[in-house]
Parts: sequence; C-alpha cells; structure tokens
Amino acid sequence: MRARVHTSTHPRIHARRLAGAGVLLLLSAMCGFAQQDTEQIDVPILRSAAFQVPDNLTLRVRLKSITPEEPTPIEWRHGGEGQGGQVIRGVFAKTGVPADARPEANALPVGQWSAPLPIASLAKRFPERFFLTITAGNPGKTVDRTTGRRGGHSTNVTFEFEFRSGDDMIKTFTSQGPDGGTTTLVIPFYRLTEGVGPDSPEFTEELTDVLGYAQRRAEALERLPWANWLLPRKYAIINNIGGYGTGFGYGIRTTNREVTLTEMRSLRQLGTNGFRDPPDFVMNMLRENNPEAKQWNRGMIGHAMGFPVERYRAGPNENPQAGCPFGDNVAAETRRLVKESLENALSLPAEEVWGLTVDEIGAVVDASREKKAHLSVCPRCVRGFQEWLKGKGHKPADFGASDWSGVRPLNVWDPNSNKPWLRERGPALAAYYTLDFNNHVTAMMFTSLKDAFAQANEAKRAALAPGGDPASPQARQPWIYSYALRGNTFLMKGHSLDFFDFYRLADNAIVYETSNREPRVWGWDSYLCDVQRLVAPRMRLAQGIYIKPHRGAPVQRMLSAVSRGDTMLYWYTYGPDYNKGDSFSQDAEALQLTSKAAHLLGAAEDALYGSRWAVPAEVAVVKPETTQRWMNLNGDPPALMAAWENAKWVYSALQHAHVPVDPIDEVMVAEEDLSRYKIIYVSGSHITAKAAQALAKYVRDGGTLYTSGWGLARDEANQPLTALAPALGLQDRVEPQMWYRVSLYGAGNIESYDERGNQLAPVPPGARITAGDMIQGSFTPVVGREVLRPEDDAEVLARFADGAAAMTRHSFGKGQVYVVGFFPGIEYSAAVRRLDFNMRRDFDAARRLTITEPALKLTRPVVDASDPLVEGVLLSNAANDMRAVTLANWAYGVTAIKEDASRRRSAIVKHLPAENLQIKIRTAKGTKEVVSCMLQRALKFTESDDSIIVELSRLDEGDVLLLK
Repeated sequence: MRARVHTSTHPRIHARRLAGAGVLLLLSAMCGFAQQDTEQIDVPILRSAAFQVPDNLTLRVRLKSITPEEPTPIEWRHGGEGQGGQVIRGVFAKTGVPADARPEANALPVGQWSAPLPIASLAKRFPERFFLTITAGNPGKTVDRTTGRRGGHSTNVTFEFEFRSGDDMIKTFTSQGPDGGTTTLVIPFYRLTEGVGPDSPEFTEELTDVLGYAQRRAEALERLPWANWLLPRKYAIINNIGGYGTGFGYGIRTTNREVTLTEMRSLRQLGTNGFRDPPDFVMNMLRENNPEAKQWNRGMIGHAMGFPVERYRAGPNENPQAGCPFGDNVAAETRRLVKESLENALSLPAEEVWGLTVDEIGAVVDASREKKAHLSVCPRCVRGFQEWLKGKGHKPADFGASDWSGVRPLNVWDPNSNKPWLRERGPALAAYYTLDFNNHVTAMMFTSLKDAFAQANEAKRAALAPGGDPASPQARQPWIYSYALRGNTFLMKGHSLDFFDFYRLADNAIVYETSNREPRVWGWDSYLCDVQRLVAPRMRLAQGIYIKPHRGAPVQRMLSAVSRGDTMLYWYTYGPDYNKGDSFSQDAEALQLTSKAAHLLGAAEDALYGSRWAVPAEVAVVKPETTQRWMNLNGDPPALMAAWENAKWVYSALQHAHVPVDPIDEVMVAEEDLSRYKIIYVSGSHITAKAAQALAKYVRDGGTLYTSGWGLARDEANQPLTALAPALGLQDRVEPQMWYRVSLYGAGNIESYDERGNQLAPVPPGARITAGDMIQGSFTPVVGREVLRPEDDAEVLARFADGAAAMTRHSFGKGQVYVVGFFPGIEYSAAVRRLDFNMRRDFDAARRLTITEPALKLTRPVVDASDPLVEGVLLSNAANDMRAVTLANWAYGVTAIKEDASRRRSAIVKHLPAENLQIKIRTAKGTKEVVSCMLQRALKFTESDDSIIVELSRLDEGDVLLLK
C-alpha cells in the first residue's frame, strides 16, 4: 500500500513559529521517510518558508560617550566563543577609508557615524536570531586569572545604532556599556519570511540589544499563569548566567550588569536559587550575604579536583608515567588536590556546594600515551591488577596460570587482537577483570576526596546536633558533595565506568545529565533515577541531575528525579543563548515548561523534599554489567546487542504496567537479602557466577525469576552458567537465531526495524509466536529467537509456529523460573518505531503482558492510572507526615510532517495530554482530601478496599497530588 498523506499548506509558517506553537521538532533522515512506503501515514504536511536577509538592510554606529574619550575603531564579531563555528570579525569603516585599511585607520571620535554596513555581507548563512557583538575602546587586560577579572579598560561607553532599509531609517536605539566597550545586538531574521519586510513591526519590535532581548524574555515568563506561585526553597535549583564581562575579550557579550540582573529575573521564574560560575559582581553579592543574596545561595556548583595524574603530551619532556593510576606522584598529588578542593568548596557562599570533578568522566588511563591499553603494558598497573585480584580471593589457577607472573591485564581494546579470551576460560576471566579493573582504578582516584568531603559534612552534622556548637565555623560551613558528571550511558550504549561499583569507591553524590532527544525513550530517565534511588543510600550519596529542557520533557524529568530522591536540579543550560550555543533560553516552549516544572515543584515542595517511596518495590530488575562487558569483548554480536537493548524495554513495559521496580546490580544480587522481592527480572545473557548462585537460592526459597533474550546463559568467564541451569529447566542453551542487527541506542532517534542494511536473514515462517497462557494473540518477532529445549518437568506457555517452545515456566524448590525464547522488550517497542508514531496507540497491551503478567500475578501497582503512559509514585514524608503522588505523563506523538523550503522533512512531535484519568492509589485509605498542585483545587475521589480512586479531568505533562 502506498502512503496516503493529507497535505495542508501554510505559506507563512516557518520552523520557529512551529516551535513557538508548542511543538517539538525532531529531524529525521530522508531515508526514514522512504522506508514508510508500505504503510499509511495519516498526518498533514506543513510547509515552511525560508527567511531572507535583504541586501539593502544596513547598519551604522557611533559612540555617544566613552571614558577616557579618544577616537577608537568600532569592531564587530559573531560566532565561536561558545556559540559554535569560527569567530568572524570585522570593523565598521570610517567614511572615505579604503576597505583594506588597518582597523586603526577607522578610528572614530565620539559623535561620528561609521559608514553604513550591509548586514547581508557579514555571513554566508544566518541563524534565525543573529547575535552581533560590537566593541570599542580599550579592552583592558586580565588582572585576576582565577576569576577572569579585567582592568585598565574603557568605561561608560554608549553606542548608538541606526538600521536602514534602503534609504528608509527603520530603527535607531542606544546601548550602554558601563563596564567596558562591548554590547551585542539581536537581529530577528526569522521574522523576514514571505511578505514581512525589515520595516514591519514584527521585525523592528524584536530588533534590539541584549538588554531589550532579556527584558522581553523576563516579561514573557512573568506573565505565565503560575508566575506568582511559590518557588522551591529547599531543593537546590542551579543555573548559569554568562555573557557579562568588563572591557572586551573572549566570551564577553555585554558589559552592562543590568543585562545579567534582567536575566536573573528569568532565572527566578525557572526556580533558580543557585549558580554555577556566576559573574564576579554576583559572586560578591552572595559573599556579602545581603537580603538579595538569600534567594540565590541555596546551592552552587563549584570546581573540585580532576584526575591526580598528568595528561600525556608527546615531546622531549614527555612523562612516561602520565595517566598512570599507580604513578609515583599520584599519592602526593592527590593529597594536594584534596586539600585545595576542600578549601575551595568550604569557602563558597552557598548552603550546599556540589564540587564537579570530571565532566562526562571517562577512564583515568585515557590520559596515558597508550590510552586504555596502558593497563596491559605498565608494570605498576600489572602489579596493581594482581594485588586487586588477590584481594578478591582469586588464585593464579583461576586464570590458567601457575603463578601470579602469568596473570596480567589484557589489551582487550586492540582491534587487531586475535581475542584469545573467546577461546579459553583463563584469558576470558582475565579479559573480564581487565574491564572491571579499568572501572576500579578510575574510581579509586577519588576515594580520598570522597572521604575528606564526608568528614567535613560529619563535622557540620556534629556541630548542629544537640550539644554541638551552632556558632562554630563547622556549623556555618556549607554541605559539600563531590561528583563526576555522568552521561546517561546506562540508557544508551553503556560505558567503561558502571553506575554501581564506581560509587562504592568514588564521589559523595551521584549526578547524571539527560541527553537524549527521543520522546519514545524519555521515560527511561525513571530507570536511571531508580538506579540513583538504590545506589545513594547504600553508598551514602546525595543525588542530583542535569536536566536539559531543550532536549524535552523537563516537567516529567523533574518529577521522575524528585520522586526518587534527587535534591539538586541543574537546568542545563540557560545560557543565555547569545553567550552559549547549546542552551534553552531562546526556546519559548522549553522556557515555559521549565517554569511550569519549577512552580509545580515549589507548590509541592513541603511534601516532596525528603520524602521516600511509601511502599517498597516488590519487583527487582537486573541489567548485568557482565552482559555489557561480554558484548564489548565479543565485538558487539547481534544477540548481545539485542539483549542489552531488550533490558531497557523490559523496564518500559513494567513502567507502563505501573509496577514499581528496584534496579539492582550483580553485587547486590550476590550479597543482599533478595527475599523482599516477589519476582526478579534479569535481562542479560551474562551474569557473574556468584550472582547466579544467589538467584538459584532465591528461587529455591520461593522467589520467581524471569529472563528473556538468551538471558542467564553464560558467566563472567563466558562459560555456560551451570549454577542456574537446574532452576531454568532447560536441557541446554543454544545461541539465538538473529534476523536483525539491533543498533545500540545513542542520543538521537530510535531506529525502525525495517532498515535493510541491518537485516541479517529473513524471518522464517515457523518463528511466528502462537497464543498461549501468557501470550494474547499471535505475532511474528522481528529481531530473533532462542529455540528453547525444556526439560520434561517444565511447562510450555507459548510455542513458535514450528512447534518449538517460545516461553517456559519451571518450578524449582519453592519458586519458579520463566524463560522467554525471544526479546519481548524489543518486540514490545517494535510497533512504536514508525515515522508517524503515537505512543498511546502503538504500545500494545497484549505484548506488554508477555513481560508483566508474571509480576502482576504476584504484586499490584501502588499508583495505577487508567493510562499506561502516566507514571505515578506514592511518596511519604517522615518529617511532616505528608503524602503525595507524583504523576508524569510520558505520552508523545507525531501530529504533522514539516517540510522546509528545501523540501527537507522532519516530524512534528507534540505532547499528548491524558483526559478523564482515574488514578487508583494503594494504601491511601483514610485520605480526607486530594489536592492537585497543578490545577490548584481539590479532586473528587472514592474509596475502594485499601485504595482510593481519584478522578482527574486532564493531565498535561505532570502534576503532584497532595493526600491530606
């Protein structure tokens, strides 16, 4: 069937106007549209017009004042310096001076206009908003390298600008530079579409300097319906505010403090109560601790030590120990850096200081000459590896060696290796532990810092406790937390540093950033926030998150984070946009949603801050690190890549069934009491032998285990997982038949499963799954299958069309094990992987039950909304006996296709509100009133057994219900 497309032409709609109308634009490759030629696409095409920069649009400038007064060239620049691309520079010419003259020849005295400058000549391509920075006078020089403060620069600079369209003057205005000769103009080229010229009010009203631009932004935020609600006081909401400086130089876009103060009005509407790297005059205000400072000193992100190793630099003075975690100078350098970091953190004017060590941290040995291969060639690292293994109780024989001299890290990163670890058990175990060791040596670089910060916090805690001295320096010092910023790699392709073991040695806080742009997986942030919730109390960590509003779902991501114990949120990053390219201050929709998130948090803060889950999870999920390591060691084979991706969608299915889960790692499985869980989902092919033994005991004692996608087949030495074999109830394990190579998710769009380049083989007709006890209806899997060979005492719950077992259940001791012979999480996601996706329509309930039915037989949701894509969490606050339910609506769908002037197409994705919701809340009997923080009113509810059922007429992105 050929695609059927409804078209709707809107000649004056362009990309920016679509975004301002409350939509999110997702760019898709053109081939993504071609692949849809066999299915109906029932959405309109919206055609947008390109803007034009007229050749006769000119700008001239003069100085009205400058101190000291003297003739000066007036120069312009744009691009680079944090905005992307290269810096383009030029000078406003003096009338009669040749174009190729030196800048000094164009020096203009106060009051003299420059020659008109054709704006179209400044660049080959223009952005929608063009920021043009203008400088004049003496730039000064840096007098304080720590703060970047400059001295000796011109002051009291006033520029006057005149814009003309041909001979017609369309606007003139002045711009102030009290602290130096720098200002920046904002030229709204996106307004110049069909029929709109530079003399139009649409264009001239927005043609201004950055002060006017900042004022418009602040006024828009202050007009929002919730602008006068309470803002957070307990949560630390961090942001940055760049662009201000003195004189002129790199990254300075304005020398007018009023610009920064006006931007701070916008930041307050975003809930901001703390800064990262604020300008000097703002830092001085905070140090003075005046009344104005009180609303800005809740938290601060500062700088802590990085790796205590030198980075390798080639040359005659190169250091062969550079990047080595066991280098001769590491201990002394660590002591110096810890002392320096501690002093710096304690000196900052904030209630809490979050000390960033390494941004998007990687392995310490990446600083060495050999990169990660350093571990295999460095004698110090070899000795460290051997001692570390001894501490784990290993012996040389475990690695096929007669003594420790035969045990060493392997260069598993060598693309030309013959990979002996794929053939023999000894090298296999050494390869596995090489990857583990890489994580260990990186984390141990920060153990001393972690301990020092923890000791400082303990001293503050003791001073504030009964019998302490509340007037002491310890009582007045800030709480301090060190952290390495983590990407959300747990949700993507994985990382050499894991999200569990790393924190057993490093950091006082677990902090990651939201990065992906794909609405269909934004709900995965609850997965990683659940990891934070489990890791933090065990390792005594604070929790924080960087939320990128321009990457989507700031309301839902905020709710997900605070529902799981995060107390620091960094809206990453405001910018402003004239100072930093990857920012959200220019995005009207992102600003509005971030403001909504902040005010919703303020309205619910007393109930949420310090709260915990009211009902502990009775279900655990395990995505074994061992699976990722063997996926990497095997060169990313299709079966293991599918297993890695399958785990994430298994979480999604449980999330959509409103089943609360605890993500636990293999160490927790091996060492903790698992009896609190009624069922454990293990999604991964490889798991450690110790974890497998613990799972066997768990099942024998009455637990239920669920695995899929060739799950629980191998151990950490890539050997058959014998410890669990009796529990699984299978005669043997055969490697899966794979028909499609699943891509590991990055940060962009998820793939469809009809890309021909990734097809490995045709799906055989016999692979169709027929209905059974656990499967409603029939469907054909698209990725692969494992043909199960069950023991006689195992129950077959579903079969493939060729008669082979597709799903089994086996009793073992007092418990049972479900084994699924395909990738049910991936298959659950298959239908939503289409161009015109609608998450509410495409996630199929029948396929979801293949995953969730075993859990739902043993437990039930705590918060059960009538819409699967509405996630609810019931929270209880021991400090004030308040209870609340957070509701996050993760539903999005494609509503139209946008086609620009060059006929490039992209999907227009909008949030899908939930209408007429019913929310069943368990263990909430006795509630007298339910209040919606977003609607600011009480809701109707009824009682049923041990629950209440709340009626909510509409849920946009999120809400918090207060149970009174």
